[in-house]
Amino acid sequence: MHGQIHQDAAEWDRRGHDPSFLYRGSRLEDARSATARWRADPSRYPALSASDAVQAFLTVSGRAATRTRRRWQAAAGVLAVLLLIAVITAVTAVRFGRDADQQRTLVLGQNAQFLSRQAAAYSDSQSVADDPAVSARLAAAAWAIYNTDEASASMISLLSRPQRAILTGHTGRVSSVAFSPDGTRLASGGGDGTVRIWDARTGAPIGKPLTGHTGWVSSVAFSPDGTRLASGGGDGTVRIWDARTGAPIGKPLTGHTGWVSSVAFSPDGTRLASGSYDGTVRIWDARTGAPIGKPLTGHTGWVSSVAFSPDGTRLASGSYDGTVRIWDVALPRDLLGAVCAIAGRGFTPEEWRQYIREAPYQPTCPASR
Repeated sequence: MHGQIHQDAAEWDRRGHDPSFLYRGSRLEDARSATARWRADPSRYPALSASDAVQAFLTVSGRAATRTRRRWQAAAGVLAVLLLIAVITAVTAVRFGRDADQQRTLVLGQNAQFLSRQAAAYSDSQSVADDPAVSARLAAAAWAIYNTDEASASMISLLSRPQRAILTGHTGRVSSVAFSPDGTRLASGGGDGTVRIWDARTGAPIGKPLTGHTGWVSSVAFSPDGTRLASGGGDGTVRIWDARTGAPIGKPLTGHTGWVSSVAFSPDGTRLASGSYDGTVRIWDARTGAPIGKPLTGHTGWVSSVAFSPDGTRLASGSYDGTVRIWDVALPRDLLGAVCAIAGRGFTPEEWRQYIREAPYQPTCPASR
């Protein structure tokens, strides 16, 4: 999180203090708790930089959160007062009307229209703009109370907004999200150390959170066929999960000496790449979890992102050292031929019996010429 706060503050400052980059909700609380721990125990935790950008970023985030909370409270109070006035008006009109039935119908109709317009206005207000589900319920309630033009307009306005759902469940910041190849599921990794899978259409969680990482989860990625899910975390491990059952596949992949910031499957799903805070890129056999070759070294800063080319022959990595590197990771089409080129020849029958006693002798590589 220490590095993330610096990164987010720098991005906010570079974007001209765009308010959309500010921390809110649990993310702001996590940042406040973390900075408090760092200041309370400087011998154990690295001190947060006192740069103007970082301090201004956290201060402005706090002020923005306070303003949003006050707007919510004010909006709720205004609506409560308006509803109370409407009810008092209706009761008073009915009580003192000469023609009770007609007066009551008229007043209730006017009251229904008033309440419908108020609910429609609330649906369109900024106080619920970040919660499309509540906004949709208000729009539907406005239409149910009375079919006013405002109620119709609020539904049209809601459907014109791109945001469709807010998925809650993580207790820390969410670092990475990824859709399954068929678009039906969504995976997320968070600061609470869990991976979660969601129904991309309804927003409902699928199964229980996937647990095992002992640090935050910084990256998630589906395999090309959607059957597996990879995650990298602050504990320095890469984990592979069965995307249908949530069960772990094999043991955690270990080797990185820093937190894993990015994971990516090759297009054919046979390999998995990971980039880490230790400045290395590693490639793994996605079926067995075994490392393929030695770590790719060269970056002088932590590796923040990795990606395979569409044909799987190249791997790109981006780093905090300000560079992007492209690596040749092509595998020969004739794997046996490439192996035999290194071997020079196959085993003789005597050598076969020395190394492989249980199986009958079989010719493997042709003799070298």
